[in-house]
Amino acid sequence: MTLLIPATLDLDLPAIRPTALELIHALSREETELAEIAAIVRLDPVLTARVLAYANSPFLAALRPIVDIGEAIVRIGRNEFRKVFYFSVLQDAFSQHAPQHEALLRRLWTQTLAISVAVEQLQMEFGQHFRLTEEEFAVLSPLAILHGIGFLVLLHNFPSAFEGIFIPPPATMPELILRQHERCGGWDHAVAGAALLRAWYFPELAARCTQTLLTPPPSGDHLALLLRLGTYLAIQAGLTLFPDVPADFWIQPLPANLDPTSLLDLVPTITSTVELYSGIWE
Repeated sequence: MTLLIPATLDLDLPAIRPTALELIHALSREETELAEIAAIVRLDPVLTARVLAYANSPFLAALRPIVDIGEAIVRIGRNEFRKVFYFSVLQDAFSQHAPQHEALLRRLWTQTLAISVAVEQLQMEFGQHFRLTEEEFAVLSPLAILHGIGFLVLLHNFPSAFEGIFIPPPATMPELILRQHERCGGWDHAVAGAALLRAWYFPELAARCTQTLLTPPPSGDHLALLLRLGTYLAIQAGLTLFPDVPADFWIQPLPANLDPTSLLDLVPTITSTVELYSGIWE
C-alpha cells in the first residue's frame, strides 16, 4: 500500500474547539488575569461543566457547592486550572475520531491520565531527587498531560496508517518508534507533539523536552527524567500501550541515591487516582 506522505504536518486538529485555542494562547501569557480566563471558559459549556465538576470533586473537598465558574477557577488556582483545562482538551481530542480508532484512543487517553498522575506522585514523594528551575516547574504539569499529544497529530495526518503503529502490539519500544517512522513519513509522536506545542506558543523548553523524550536525557535534565519515570510507572501499572521492553528504556539515567524499586510503591496510588480522575472526566 502506498501512502501519501505530507512534507509537513497539518497541526490544525479538528477536535480542538476555538475557545480551547483561545485559552491555550491566554494561558501562555503569565499576565492574563483569572477574570479573563473565566470569561473565555464561560463561552464553552462543556469546559465550564468540567471545571465545576473538578471544583466540587473529592480532590478539593469544597465546604459548599461551587456554581460560579469564576469562583471555581479561584478555588482551583491557576496552575491546577491548567491541568483541568488540558485534560479537557485531550479528552475531546481523544474521543472525536472515527469508530475504528475508538478503542486505541481510549487506551491512549488512559495512558495520558496515568503518566500525568505518575509524574505528580513522583514530584510529591521523591521531589528532593529532582532539581527543577522555576520555568521547568511551571511547565511540568501541562507537559505531563500534553507530551503524548503527538499521537493525535499522527492520527490526523496519517489516519490509514495509525492502527498499524499499535496492532499487532510491538514487542519493544524501539519497534514502536520504528513503526511510527515507517508508517508516518519519518515522524514519531515525540517530534509531532513538539511541533504542535510550538504552534500553540508553549515555551521552547516544553517543546524541546517533548521532542527528545524517546532518548535518554543528560543526567541533569530532571524535567525530562520526571516525564520518562512517569511513563515507566504508568507502564508498570499496566495503563499504557507502550511495551515494557527493554526494561530500563525509561529509567536511565537515575538521580543518585534513588532506588528504582522504591518507585514501584507508587503504582497502587497511580492506579486508584486514575480511576478517580476517569470518573470525573467521563
